[in-house]
Amino acid sequence: MKSMQFDKAYFTRGLPKTGCITEVWTGDDGTYQAGWWVGLDFAGNRTRFVSATIGVDVITMDNATGLMWAALGNRAGCNNGEKLALPEAIAYANGLTFAGYSDWRIPNIFELVSIVNYGEDMPKIYIPFFPNTEVEEYWSSTHYYDDVNSNYRVSFLTGFIDALQIGVPQELRCVRNGL
Repeated sequence: MKSMQFDKAYFTRGLPKTGCITEVWTGDDGTYQAGWWVGLDFAGNRTRFVSATIGVDVITMDNATGLMWAALGNRAGCNNGEKLALPEAIAYANGLTFAGYSDWRIPNIFELVSIVNYGEDMPKIYIPFFPNTEVEEYWSSTHYYDDVNSNYRVSFLTGFIDALQIGVPQELRCVRNGL
């Protein structure tokens, strides 16, 4: 087996790619496909998502962000596909024991947007790694700047971000710091 030299570049992470691979206009995101893994020396480090089954639970590791996600949108890591108001969603995530871990939480808005795949039709997510994702809005843990009774959410129908009153039930996908 060939020995690899590990240097700082091998462990450097950055912003993930958006998923856009088609060039519509010269100079757009499809042209450059900027994001994580550009310029890294080791081709084996270019795999962004890795799925695994731990017991009966399926997780997806994101090598770009170091996060571990609940993979299946209709299982316990996503409240079995059932919507919750934000206070209940936070309590659910914080009390969740899943894949042998008990430090699950609701992702912040940047973390949640990082798994949006703008190159996908519907749902706008990396489908092989996040099966059964609803084409709906998912809660983030980030408060809306102007109203503490609202939080940001991400639509996996459009990839858009907006805010909603915390009492309105939305989808949930739990995350933890995995790497």
